[in-house]
Amino acid sequence: MKITLAAVDPAMADAWEQYCGDVEGVSIHRGSILDLSCDAAVSPTDVFGFMSSGVSFSYTARYGWKIQERLQALIKARHHGQLLIGMAEIVATDD
Repeated sequence: MKITLAAVDPAMADAWEQYCGDVEGVSIHRGSILDLSCDAAVSPTDVFGFMSSGVSFSYTARYGWKIQERLQALIKARHHGQLLIGMAEIVATDD
């Protein structure tokens, strides 16, 4: 598995390079995560699946609000409406 950490903030990229730059399978990308071609991307969001701020909003701006709707439907169906901290779901972007 290859992990790419993307940072638009130079200080964040510098910190990742300092602490993760030697880790096998990890690379640092200076720029937007949306510039990368990948099989999966992680999006931190709230426990209810709202994707209207931060990195999550970058995804909804690019792929449409359908990803938030899909995530919230999964959270409702599989987790009784609330995705607990540390849990994750996979949502297709159709990209």
